[in-house]
Order: sequence, then structure tokens, then C-alpha cells
Amino acid sequence: MYYSFIQKYTFPATVASAVATYLDCEHYIFLHRSCEQAYKIISIEGNKCISKIRYKSGMFSWSQISTTEHIAPAQFKQYDEIIRGFGLAIFAGYLLKNIRATLTYYENDKAISITDIDNPKENIELKEEDRIVISEIKYDMDIPFFLFMFRSYIEKKLKAMKIKKDSEDLYMKRRRIMLFRDDKSLEKDCEYWKPYFKKSYFLLFKENFFKSFFLKLN
Repeated sequence: MYYSFIQKYTFPATVASAVATYLDCEHYIFLHRSCEQAYKIISIEGNKCISKIRYKSGMFSWSQISTTEHIAPAQFKQYDEIIRGFGLAIFAGYLLKNIRATLTYYENDKAISITDIDNPKENIELKEEDRIVISEIKYDMDIPFFLFMFRSYIEKKLKAMKIKKDSEDLYMKRRRIMLFRDDKSLEKDCEYWKPYFKKSYFLLFKENFFKSFFLKLN
């Protein structure tokens, strides 16, 4: 049975640095090591990447193969998920075999009440002029009819996992700002962005990223 929901919360960064953090996949197994044990790129072609991530929760571990598609400048689609493993992984693989996620970063331009990533249990009120970046993710999934009654529980778990990972990413981004100053200037000589321009610094879809946010530098 089809089920869909949307999760939104503030992500106080520039859109460019939010996207860069997502593309900086080498940090995944270090910053998110409480659940992600290994990350491997299987293939990259154009704006699509097929990757394999090994997860662990308690005594259970499993691997997930999925396709990530970058829709420039700031949208990501994830689909074609395959989950392999034992125990709960068999259940998750059956339950989430048709899950699709669309993540978008954008600046707010409306008067809304929205979750604050720094205090997820409370909402904050934004005005039209509050140009705060929003992280919005939409999940679409097909749930077996006999498990459809647990859809709220599934939604709660997915939301908790997403905001935990983004909170860790935000912590990393704020430390970068402390080291390299602000991320607002889109100039090649900006201390915050200098490391990204090095040939040795790996980013997924690096060429597309720079074309999207540093066009005048190309």
C-alpha cells in the first residue's frame, strides 16, 4: 500500500554548504559511525551514483545498495534500494524495498511554523524575510498491507534517523566555520571553500557542484 510523508526543518547554513556537506561522502563513516560502518562507491555516471553502505545497530548489521541522483543545484533523489543481511535486515529489506526519497535544500520565503534542528521537539515561527535554509525530504514507499498499521512508527523512525544525521552534519559545518570563517562568500579564495577546490578533495558530482554555485569562476 502506498504511503508518503514530508519532513521539514531548519538547516542554518548556506544552500551551497548544505549541498557540499551532503556530497562530502568521505565523512560518512567517521561522523555517523554510530550507525554507518562502511561506505563504498560502486559506480558514478553523470549525475547518478550507485553506492553501498554497511549499517550496524546493536548486534545486527546489514548493507544497503542504492542509487543517488543529483538534480542541480540542490536536490537529491534516492531510489532502487536493495537491503541485504540477516535478522532485522530481512524484514527491513522486505518492508522498504520500494522506498524512494527526495531531498531538497532551499531558502525559506514564507511565513511558516517549522521544526528547529537545534531543538527538534519545538517549532519556531519564520517570517517571509527570514532567509533560513530548509531541509525538506519526501518519502514515498510501498508498505505491505498487513504492516500498514505500523506506518506511523516507520515514519517516526525514519524522521529520527534523518534529523540525527543532519544534526551531526551541522556540527561538522559549524566547526568548519570556526576554522575557516563563514561559508557565505562564494569566492574561490574564501578560506571556507579553498579546501574543496583542491584536486585531492573528493566530492560526489564535484564538477556539477562547482558549475551550480561557482559558475562565474569557471
